Amino acid sequence: LTVEKKIDKHLLPPKKIIGKNSKSLVEKRQKELEVYLQTLLSRFPTSTPK
Repeated sequence: LTVEKKIDKHLLPPKKIIGKNSKSLVEKRQKELEVYLQTLLSRFPTSTPK
């Protein structure tokens, strides 16, 4: 997506190595991924499955 559709690769939240299973980090990453997915859906509404 970053090359073909010119999506900024920094929109995707980075992976965590240390403490990756802590509840607060999991919840934070979940929220960041939700924002990322919503951004993709808003930029490509016709690409979503029906």
